[in-house]
Amino acid sequence: MKKVKNSKKIVATALLLGLSFSVFTALKTQTAQADGLGVSYEKVFIQKSDSLKEITKPHVGFYECKEIYFNGETKTDEYKNLTVELTAKNQFILRYQEENGKKIEKKCKYSFNPETGVLKLKNMRGLWGMKSKITLQKGEMNVLVRFGKKNLKLRLEQI
Repeated sequence: MKKVKNSKKIVATALLLGLSFSVFTALKTQTAQADGLGVSYEKVFIQKSDSLKEITKPHVGFYECKEIYFNGETKTDEYKNLTVELTAKNQFILRYQEENGKKIEKKCKYSFNPETGVLKLKNMRGLWGMKSKITLQKGEMNVLVRFGKKNLKLRLEQI
């Protein structure tokens, strides 16, 4: 077990982000008074296997595509079940199904700057590996891929 400092801040952050407390399991909570000073503190112990990163990295999770536009024309119906998964270990996983039923999965590493909301892909092959701009804000991912004078725009929502 590992002791977590600032547990009240962690819980407050989880509440603000609307996260479930099932993300981590508090095995033992202690409240005590420190040497009669009237100061109370709380210790929360968490299993090593629990993922505290999911609380501190709210961008981690699954995103479902809601809109696809290519050069101004809607293409949403041409790609079924387009999802993006962002893992706590900085892995970006793109999954979709083409009109002909072929299932595609592409993976790469990513980095995310929470201050700017910009997500950068590393070593992605194919269309998304081209000059793309990906932003994350309030559970929404917006993707802009430019090639030549044409643009591919996607809007995905966190699920």
